[in-house]
Amino acid sequence: MSSSCNRMMISLRIYAAAAILPAALSISCGPKGRDGAAKSDPDGTPAGYERVVSFSPSTTEILFKLGLGEKVVGVTRFCSIPDDTGGITRVGGYLDPGYEAIAGLEPDIVFLLPEQEKTAGYLDVLGINSVTVDNKTISDIMSAIDTIGVLFHVEERSDSLAASIISRMNRIRESIPRTASRPRVIVSVGHSFGRGLGEVSVAGQGTYYSELLEAAGASNACAAGMVKYPVLSAEGIISIDPDIIIELVPPGASPGIGADLIAEDWMSLVSVKAVRDKEVHILSEEYSQIPGPSFIDLLEDFALIVGRERR
Repeated sequence: MSSSCNRMMISLRIYAAAAILPAALSISCGPKGRDGAAKSDPDGTPAGYERVVSFSPSTTEILFKLGLGEKVVGVTRFCSIPDDTGGITRVGGYLDPGYEAIAGLEPDIVFLLPEQEKTAGYLDVLGINSVTVDNKTISDIMSAIDTIGVLFHVEERSDSLAASIISRMNRIRESIPRTASRPRVIVSVGHSFGRGLGEVSVAGQGTYYSELLEAAGASNACAAGMVKYPVLSAEGIISIDPDIIIELVPPGASPGIGADLIAEDWMSLVSVKAVRDKEVHILSEEYSQIPGPSFIDLLEDFALIVGRERR
């Protein structure tokens, strides 16, 4: 069959999926694990998957950390691929998945996040297996490592990765003085870099970054509220008066603007303790944006910053 005919057949399948999706969601969007009972070994464990699509950077990181990169055939435009040679297809983004591209890859399994339920419904109708793993907490990330290790029969690798992370977390916990007060920290996840401070998005209570602060021996200075990532004005930051400010800058988000210039944006807040004490820290490593196994690197960065403030 010609490639144009193949594309036509895929498009027809996607059109049909859209037409019957509401009914499919009502009968098939159950608990985690759409890996399909039909695809299993004689002992009932999942069969070895050979063609994998990942729909989150955190899951993509886990797959590569476990040595499964050669099985990955599709990822989102936001995923980072070690030593990328262009052999892995980009299949859209979180909000605009490319169903035709996914179907054309003929994956054995697609990894999704819990909030991608609609995508899971489309994939079910197209006859494509999917499995849900989460990344909102440290526990979620560790569970995802374990789940993927079991699915691919690489439990020794996943256990080793988990043990290494736990060991590093224990070292951080043991380094925190038991009698020490916890510095109050805000984690900025975005503002208009190099153009003054303006409004700042910060990590609120109950977020992944807030959990890392607690594990690093600090406390989140942002008060509890309904919004996970509230937007604060300069006046709002002054009223909070944090001991430490940590700014997370996505790679490529500020071309031509270095960490020193980004830090300068904060210097106008001279009444804020973190600014007076030169405790404004800019982190631009890629792992700072991805809640995957490399969260331990960010946790160590946080712990180093918090430890410095105590000295």
